[in-house]
Amino acid sequence: MNDNKAKYIWLIVRISSGHVVIDGPNVHTDRYCLRHKVRNCKGCMIQSDWNTDNLKFWDRTLDIERLPIVSDYVKRRGYTPRIFILDATHEYLIKNRKTLPELKPKLKILDKMIKKKEIILLDREKWKKEGKVVDDIWWITFAMEIDALILTNDGLRDWKDKRKDLDWNEIEKRKIGFSFDPKHAKWNKFGDECEEQIFTAAELETLSEMGSLQKKKMAILEKKELEERVSKLNLVIESLAKTTSEEINEGHDFFGYEEQIIEAWLAVFEVKDGTLISKSTSMVWWFVVGYICGLDWYQHIEDGGNINTWTNHQKYDEELAKQNLGHSSTESKTRILENQFNLLEERTEKRFKFSPDQTSLLLLNP
Repeated sequence: MNDNKAKYIWLIVRISSGHVVIDGPNVHTDRYCLRHKVRNCKGCMIQSDWNTDNLKFWDRTLDIERLPIVSDYVKRRGYTPRIFILDATHEYLIKNRKTLPELKPKLKILDKMIKKKEIILLDREKWKKEGKVVDDIWWITFAMEIDALILTNDGLRDWKDKRKDLDWNEIEKRKIGFSFDPKHAKWNKFGDECEEQIFTAAELETLSEMGSLQKKKMAILEKKELEERVSKLNLVIESLAKTTSEEINEGHDFFGYEEQIIEAWLAVFEVKDGTLISKSTSMVWWFVVGYICGLDWYQHIEDGGNINTWTNHQKYDEELAKQNLGHSSTESKTRILENQFNLLEERTEKRFKFSPDQTSLLLLNP
């Protein structure tokens, strides 16, 4: 007899809510050595017996700048970030922003993310019990409640024995580690000479099914990231265009404008009676710009013309002159003129110097 009853196979698939709960302090806090100003310094690890709480060797960073980096990384993969931060961190930034100027941009970042509801501020009544910080259990429980993934490098060992009611196997499955590389990197609170790090969370896969709105948001984020990279590259290009003091000492490539530079200087320092000549730095700069742009003082200033006629000429362009000489648009005129001292001395044997305040230039051997 055939069994004609229908057979059903139930396939249960757990679908993630699309949220990632992020351990905020774990992201924005690093240890840096007081001696070398290096994150997680290998040498100081050994010297301090691997005790990063030793205040003789270590201090903590407050890398609020990392939070939007992590948030964007999560959003580009189709997830919604929920970052837990202690309210004391926010209060510290508000309280000290006037006395410590480096905190102002950090507060601005935090306030913006709070407004966008990417950050959840955990108030003191919840995260501090009997003088101890117990914030982990709050965001762990929150992640389980909303069926979210967990981004942290914390082993959470302190809670496994205390909260046996939680499914720690499930929590471990949800956990995703992250890294900022290189791990051992230069750091200081003002951002000077800080070594750039790259954030990765390799186990965080991109959601396979995303709606058009999510895809649009991801595309916008990718565009923003590309624009930021272009901006950084432009800054690098600008910095490479600047003349360094070392280049001044060694001599600089004037890109074929040596004759124009010499003619400009000689025109402004034209000697008539053999006495020492002093001219304003601005005057010398105006002459140099004009000659670099193809002007000639004796040809273009006629019939009682003056320096205003010169600088208002259609060919006169300071930015173009800087560019033609290989300098950035932000380079100072005094730096550029100082760069030309050696050229004048080599070609004309004339020697120049700035006044102490650099507002004027003196011809030393007319």
